[in-house]
Amino acid sequence: DITFYMIPDEGHNVENVWVDNFRVGNVSQYVFENVSAPHQLEARFRINDYELYITTSGEGSGTITPAGQVFGLLLVPWDTTITFTIDPSPGSYLVDVIVDDTLHLGVAYSYTIPNIRENHTIEAVFSLEDYVVQTLVGANGTMSPQGPLHYHYDDNQIFNIHANTGYWIDTLYVDGVVCDSATHQTDFVYLLDTIRGNHL
Repeated sequence: DITFYMIPDEGHNVENVWVDNFRVGNVSQYVFENVSAPHQLEARFRINDYELYITTSGEGSGTITPAGQVFGLLLVPWDTTITFTIDPSPGSYLVDVIVDDTLHLGVAYSYTIPNIRENHTIEAVFSLEDYVVQTLVGANGTMSPQGPLHYHYDDNQIFNIHANTGYWIDTLYVDGVVCDSATHQTDFVYLLDTIRGNHL
């Protein structure tokens, strides 16, 4: 009898073994028993693939590039070096980047995993920007709702402005700019739309 051992190089594995043109699978050894005729043995090797699970979490949103092809899974060959770029979406901001569930990088917009030889995870945590709208109302009238009010990116808010009996709205300022259409009105509705910053 004679035993053959299939020993892959580092970072590789046995893909298939063929004996006399018949596939016997990805075995690590094969025994020829009672050898009385010529035989053919062929071993095929392939490079190892490793799994990178790429996810995002939190109230906000954003992207990690490159992204996983299916359910956040990216397969890369042995000894690959890969750099991830993390970008928050408009109205969101990056809170933390977590690698392998234990390494917290904080606010890191780029991260490189060198010479990959095992599975890894990378998670980006995003939160929503908080915008504040302040309101100021003089005597003899009301505004609803009253600030300070908190909003997220692209939110909208309707303000109802009412002058008391015998009065009208003298001037409505929005971020220091006069809203002429409110002047001399007793009731006025103002829409603050697509909020993307603080307002007064």
